[in-house]
Parts: sequence; structure tokens; C-alpha cells
Amino acid sequence: MKHFTKQKKMSNNGILSTDGAIRRWLSLLPLMVLMMWLVPTGLRAQVYDNSVTYTALDTYYLQPSAVYNTKTNVLTFKMRDITHELGTDETLVADFYDPAVNANWFNGTKNEFYWSDDVKNAVTKVVIEKNFSNYALPSCKGMFEEFNKLYTIEGLNNLNTTNVKSMVDMFFSCDVLSSLDFTGFNTANVTDMTNMFRSCMSLTSLDLTSFNTAKVEQMYCMFQRCDRLKTLDLSSFNTAKVENMSYMFATCKNIEDIYVSDLFSTAKVTKSSDMFYNANYWLQNYNPKEVDKTHAHYGEGGYFKFKGVVAKLGDKNINGLGNPILTESVELTDDNDLEVYKTFTAKNLVYTYNVGSSDKWQSMYVPFDLDISKLPEEYEVATINNFHEYEQNDGSYNVVLEANYANTGTIPALNPFIIRLKQEAAEDTKLTLNLSNAKICANNNKIVDCSSVTRHYVFNGVFKSKNTFDTNTDFVMQEGTLLKATSDAMIKPQRWYLTATDRTEDTSASTAKLNRIAIRVIGDGKPTGIDEIHVVSDKAAQSKLGIYDLQGRKLSQEPTHGIYIKNGKKYVK
Repeated sequence: MKHFTKQKKMSNNGILSTDGAIRRWLSLLPLMVLMMWLVPTGLRAQVYDNSVTYTALDTYYLQPSAVYNTKTNVLTFKMRDITHELGTDETLVADFYDPAVNANWFNGTKNEFYWSDDVKNAVTKVVIEKNFSNYALPSCKGMFEEFNKLYTIEGLNNLNTTNVKSMVDMFFSCDVLSSLDFTGFNTANVTDMTNMFRSCMSLTSLDLTSFNTAKVEQMYCMFQRCDRLKTLDLSSFNTAKVENMSYMFATCKNIEDIYVSDLFSTAKVTKSSDMFYNANYWLQNYNPKEVDKTHAHYGEGGYFKFKGVVAKLGDKNINGLGNPILTESVELTDDNDLEVYKTFTAKNLVYTYNVGSSDKWQSMYVPFDLDISKLPEEYEVATINNFHEYEQNDGSYNVVLEANYANTGTIPALNPFIIRLKQEAAEDTKLTLNLSNAKICANNNKIVDCSSVTRHYVFNGVFKSKNTFDTNTDFVMQEGTLLKATSDAMIKPQRWYLTATDRTEDTSASTAKLNRIAIRVIGDGKPTGIDEIHVVSDKAAQSKLGIYDLQGRKLSQEPTHGIYIKNGKKYVK
């Protein structure tokens, strides 16, 4: 250490006096300030602030490093200020370099993580500081491999993995690590996840919902021997490019639920031996003799369960879970467009249909089975039975749609029917149904049709409001009658309209002459399946009686199979 003693004031002979020195120093001060301003930021001494994101110049003295505290057994990844000495209990175990400059980025000697056994066997906690994200890791291979006393990791989302392609062995054999949260973790460029969580035998919680696996090709042994995991949510996993899934879930002895979405595919998988070897017998549909990719799906026979969006009502998504797919409470209304992507069961369904105040028949088309006994007593319904065609003197036809009152039974989902108030109401009315365990069917564009010799009739159910129609062939329900659609016609969701097209070249039967179809409701009965709809012609002696194919060509006898028309009635063999 340098020592300084008090000096006597010097004379002006030889050495400047104190007053002179001060004056000289003050005269040089502006020049000194200018020189300091011109010095690059990175060359100035600084104190590292972990809350600040530094620029390249600012980090001149900052080195991405891993520092181990021998007293607390904590390994910290941080931007280390090299102008500061380490603490008494701190040991520098790794410096990380720019891989573009030094291929051996780990301590200048390795191109992957390489820890001594002393570190692996001692670290109990890992902390990744916020500003360590300034360092773009070139790889995560073996990053925490065999850290067998590691209990917790803080700040995984501070790892900059933008350039990382390999996460091989990243957490391999972290024996006592019980949970990992990857919220905000970037895996967009990763191609290899081999052994990533292999032998993490204490893991009970693993949040992978932020994983982007679109580029991953290898998932060999990814979860092998994750003995305590009961649930895996892989609903974000896109496995379209994965080629190897061998031993992926092998020896997951407690796994009960594995959730996936439609993004999970085994189409390109060429290696899947023992994918589910020695897995938990409580895994849905599990068969210990079939442990390759055969059952790596949800649905019938699948070992997985679905998780994802099953429907959309207006701008709101409806999420489903399980195999079969279930949802909790769902509210459906005809005020909003509905799309059902996958058939699911709603534990509680509240359904609302705007009836209005009229007692006229209205069209209705719903995605669930309707138990007629659940209807309030002020409503009645009828199911479609057949069409009656009445030939007029000019050779044209009047058409009547006949329906049967339905007092008991169930109207199947995706089948057209009609509903009305028994008495006109004083104000607009809404039908509200509260149903338990209601199966909501996917909108599969089901076509319900029937044919006469002269016409083809198609019922079109809609789950989205519709305001465009073919004004030559389409009919919409208005005031209890099917009227030819006009240019300004509109129907709300969960209703149907009718399309009637000509099947012959006989202009006398032209649909252009048909402007309305009356509705006649008769009798009491149970709902009929749509296949029973047919057309009856009231002209017994007409030339069209006989057997015809769907192109209107007369046949000499009934065909042995297929669809045909006999005396105006549709038959299927």
C-alpha cells in the first residue's frame, strides 16, 4: 500500500506552489472533460446493474458466466462484471464466448456444456439472471445433465435459446428436480430433444404448453423414466417432422393422462419401438403388448386424450378435454354463429332459441339430440315426413311438405324439424333448455334429401347466419310457409332452408313455376329418421308411375342395389 506524508509548501523556485498547481489544473479541466467524452462507453468503469438491458458497447466489461457459491450451493448464470472481484464464497466455473468467434465457447475449451463432477454433485439450486438473456446460447446439450442434487431452477425464461438446435440431455438424470416451468421458453429452432427429461425420476409437474416443436425431428427417450409424472400436457406439440419416438414414454410408471391436439402426428415416425414400454396400466386403453406408435393418438383405442378448441360460438372458443372429449358448462344461442370442429359432450348445456311471438311453424336444426320431453309445454314440434306433389291442369305441380307431430322420443342431432308456440305470445319469446351431458355433434355438412320423379329436394341446415340464396331454387321459412328466397332473405343460425331442383327436362314441372311450398302437420307420433322422407304423387294414372333411377330414366325392374324411385317414393337397397 502506498503511504503519503504531509508535505511542506514549496516555494516558487523549481516546483510550482499549490496555488499555481490548482490554477494550472483548472485551465486543463475543459480539455480533460472532452477527452473523457470521446472515450468509448465500453472502456469506462461501471457497476453492473442486473435490472438493465445493456447494449454491445455497454457490455465491454461484462462476460456471460456461471458462478458457483460454495456456501449456498447455488449456481448462477449472469453477465459478470470482470472489473469486480468474485465474492469470498464464489467460484467461477464457466465463461461463455461468442461461438462465431470461438467455436469452443464453453471456457474456450468445449463446444457443449461440460461440468466437473464437483459441480454436478453439489449444486442444489440454479438461478438464471435476467440479463443473462443478452447471451444467445449456441446449444443446450447437457446443460444440467446429472445435476443429481438440483432441486429448483429459477428464471428458465431468461435463457436465450433463439439459436439453439440441440436440447439433448438437457435435464438428463436430474434425480431430485420436482417441477419445471417453461413459460415463455423458446424452442422454435430446436431439432433434437433426445433424452431431454430422461430419468427425471422426481418430476411431478412439467409445464410444456409454450413448446414449439415444429422443427423437432428426434424425441427418442424424451420422457423415459419420468416415474412420478401423472399428467403430460403436450397439446402444443407439433410432431409433423418427428422421425424417432422410440422409448419416448417408456417406464413412465405413474402416467395416467397424456393430452395432445391435432398437431400431434406420427405420420413421419419411422422408429417407435417401445414407445410406451412398461407404462402405467392406468393409461387409457393401454395394452402392454402394443407399445409402438400404433396407439399414439386420441379417439377410439388411443392412449392419448384430446385438449384444444372443439367449437367456436361467435368470437369465443370452446375448449374440450379428454377421450371422449368433454367440456364443463356451455351456453349456445342462435344469436351467434356456431362452428363445431369436433364432437364433444357438454356436462351442462344451456341452449337458447329465439322463437318470437308468432304461433307459426319455424325451422330448427340443432347439433344435439333433442329429448322432446324436455320442451316446455307451450311448444310443439313436428318432424319431416314426406312431400306431396299435386299435378295441376297446366301440367305443373303444387307441393306440400308433410310433417308429423312428435310428442315423445328424441329428434336426432343434425336433422331438420319444425317448432312453434301453441298460442301466439304477447311479446317475443325465447326457448331455453338446460341439458346435462349433451353430445354436441361436429358440423359435418350433412345433406338430408329426397327425390321425386321430377324434383330433387335438399334440406340445408345452417349454423351461421345466411343471407345469400339462389332465388331460383331456394326456399326459406316465413310465417309457417316455405317461400322462394328473395334477394334480401336472411335466416339465423340453427335453422334450415330447402333447395328444390328439377330432375327432368319437362318444363311443365319446372321449379321456376313453384313459388311456395305449404306445410301440413298431421297426426301424433314419434320422430322419424330423415331417411324415411319421401315424395308422394297424387296422380295415380300419371305417366311417371313406375321405377326410375336418380337421373329420371325409367327402369324395367327394381335394381339389386342403390337408390331408386318407385311410384314417386324413394328406396335404398
